Amino acid sequence: METIILEAMNRYGLPYIPVPELFYPFENEEPFKECARCSVELIESNTEYFIEKALKPQDTIYEYAVCFSCAESAQQKMSQDSHQKVKAFFDERMRLIEHRGSMLEKHDLEYAFWLDHCVVDGTPVSEMREYQVMAHCQGPNMLFSLFPYCLGARAADELVSILSAETLEELDRLGDELIDIPPELRSLWHRKPMLV
Repeated sequence: METIILEAMNRYGLPYIPVPELFYPFENEEPFKECARCSVELIESNTEYFIEKALKPQDTIYEYAVCFSCAESAQQKMSQDSHQKVKAFFDERMRLIEHRGSMLEKHDLEYAFWLDHCVVDGTPVSEMREYQVMAHCQGPNMLFSLFPYCLGARAADELVSILSAETLEELDRLGDELIDIPPELRSLWHRKPMLV
């Protein structure tokens, strides 16, 4: 996450739309209402938060909403080595600022176009077996900051592969807090939350 850029964007205002149904909880007709980690109320309080959903065609693997405070807290537990590698990955591979400019110019606030391909390698979602979508929201609205974007499984695996063992353990702990996985499925769990 490019904090300085996000802060500058927030100072000058960001375009937004109501949170799309794609980012609602699975089989729910209303948006996420609280942070999965600290349970702070998100909508009425106009809190800033992230939503992440891991998807397969016709299926949701996991989903959660997490407030900025909890996201920052999780990021601070990353090792220094992981911080540097993630920053390099975002700068070299994701190029979110360029992506945002291009999407706004080509598609304005038509969010579906922002999410129909992997932000790292351009692979269309129609060719993926698994992918993650992320959104930056405030209260009832989705903001067009460096988000929304889609991260394909191959790119997510590449990002996870550069993280230190210490950071991977922290992401596993975070996943336990954020994502409700039945114990019998725990051994099959391999996808990590992307709050890096």
